[in-house]
This record gives sequence, structure tokens and C-alpha cells, in this order.
Amino acid sequence: MSSRKSLVMFAAALLLFGCAAQTNSSAPGAAASSAAGSCNVDSVKVCTEAQTAGTLEAPQPAVGYTTTQSAMPDTAHLAIPNGPTVQVMCYYNPQHTSLGKTDWTSSSELDANATQYLQSKGYCVH
Repeated sequence: MSSRKSLVMFAAALLLFGCAAQTNSSAPGAAASSAAGSCNVDSVKVCTEAQTAGTLEAPQPAVGYTTTQSAMPDTAHLAIPNGPTVQVMCYYNPQHTSLGKTDWTSSSELDANATQYLQSKGYCVH
């Protein structure tokens, strides 16, 4: 097996296992949320606003593999001033017309300042 193919397979496995621990919403339009201190991140709102603003990042195609839009998420980033960056994965149906599910991760744990920032922007649901 070539080293390039091994690297791609390792990266795919890392993404799969890294995302498996996140909370997902399988219902379109439902607020996907995960605990972040006293904030449940409203990842559906983040995806919707990023799509409206045109700031969603399209997925990078995997070299040597065929993928569908439903398998590879678009990505929205929330840079918290003096804090972590929250990355939200937005999974759209193949026609890219409706949001199927979301999940998110952060570059580090969300502390009180990050939680306060997210609340002030309306990115927390209760």
C-alpha cells in the first residue's frame, strides 16, 4: 500500500473516530447541541447563519476516493476572541437544500469566557 493511500486512510479513520464522540441531530431543523459549560451550542443556527453569509467551507475531496456531499460536511468556524475556535460540521442532503445533521468540536475546552461570548451571540440553547 502506498504511503499516500495509507495517509489518506489514517486521516479518514481519525476523522471518523474523532467525530463519533460528538452529539448529532438526525432531525432536520432540530437544534443539535452539546454541553459546553452552561452553554449548549446551537450548531444548527451556526450552520444556517454561515450558509446565509456565504462563509461555509466546502469539504476537501479525498484523493483517490469518491464521496458524496451527504458524507462530507461543510464547515463553519466560530473564532472566540482570546479563546478557542469552534468548528461546526454541517451535513446537508445531496441537493444541498436542507440541513440533515450537525456536530461540533472546539480547539480546546470552552471556559467561562468562551461560554459567555457564545451566549452573547445567541449561539447557546437551553
